[in-house]
Amino acid sequence: MPAIDELEVLAKDWSGWPNLISRPPSFDDFQFLDNGLTNNNWLLHGDQQRYVIRMNAANAKALYLNREAEWHIHDLVSQEGLCPSFIYRHPSDKYWIRPFQSGLTLSHALTNETFDLENFIRQAAVIFRKIHSMPLSSSWPRINFKERTDHYWNQLLEHHASDEQRLIKLKEQLDNTFQVKPFSAVLCHMDANAKNWIIESDTSHEIHNISLIDWEYAAVANPMWDLAVFLDHLPLNEEQEACFLKAYGPISFKALSEAKQQMQYLSQLWFVIQQQAKPESLESLLKSERS
Repeated sequence: MPAIDELEVLAKDWSGWPNLISRPPSFDDFQFLDNGLTNNNWLLHGDQQRYVIRMNAANAKALYLNREAEWHIHDLVSQEGLCPSFIYRHPSDKYWIRPFQSGLTLSHALTNETFDLENFIRQAAVIFRKIHSMPLSSSWPRINFKERTDHYWNQLLEHHASDEQRLIKLKEQLDNTFQVKPFSAVLCHMDANAKNWIIESDTSHEIHNISLIDWEYAAVANPMWDLAVFLDHLPLNEEQEACFLKAYGPISFKALSEAKQQMQYLSQLWFVIQQQAKPESLESLLKSERS
């Protein structure tokens, strides 16, 4: 949906919001934020504070997203202080609203020479440990890796029918290479990349709060997948990665290595169906595995 259409929707809905702004907002009250890879985000300048309005992607089904489950998972983790809570949910889930949280995303913090990366990774490990120990609900989605990759492949093959035979052969090779072994399932964020961490520091650069946002891919899954996504998005050396894993607790390094490969496969499929990468990019996963 074009940006101007999004603003028109928001401008019409303002009276149903919970006392965010006392007058009909103008387009000047909104500021377009850096896009996430899935959704558009707007900053609303309200009467007393600022708010983030997340315009939910229309292709949620194609991406295997469950908005109802996300809302309940987000409510749980926000009560634990791990992320800011949403304060408004559009009746048809066109958008959700939460207070704006000051601070830097991890991707921005990493460019700052004063950023205490080792302190952050130790605190992040504790956050993951807390998430992975939360009680589970039977209503939450569970990630079946083969089912998820098949779902993405079905869309890929539908849009590349002329190359179907070659792609089916590639799929078989990738599926055989990245098979998943049994694991103990826990609640996982599943998208803990550097843009989804918000870090608040004081004037002496001491970290005093860390939030993990955007829980739309959260599910009951393999905890090693969570750690794999996180570690693959950070420029850590071996010593720093060891520091993070020590703070998290005992793990199987073989299981983590396999999880990294599986998440790279799933991630690359996601980029292809989002038309942010070509199907040929999947071949590089096999070459990397064989080298």
